[in-house]
Amino acid sequence: MSQLLFFILTQYIALNNVVGNFEGTLVCPGLALSQSCRNLGLKDGHIFTALCKDWRGWEVDASIDINTCLLNAADALAPCISSFVQETQ
Repeated sequence: MSQLLFFILTQYIALNNVVGNFEGTLVCPGLALSQSCRNLGLKDGHIFTALCKDWRGWEVDASIDINTCLLNAADALAPCISSFVQETQ
């Protein structure tokens, strides 16, 4: 998933309080890792949650504080995606 698409997706969730399913690949810049994620959701209005497969293929819960991602789309998004992938390991 491109960083722009991920940013748009998180904005949509934040603005519409959407909880649903999402199947896709999340690529972490600089770490060459990808995760398959589903059960996309929003907790407490600002925590993006998903169920992702880690490098072993095990499904684990992962989350990102959307407020951190949305502070600056150009500078804060990549570290936020990196933290998401690191939490699933």
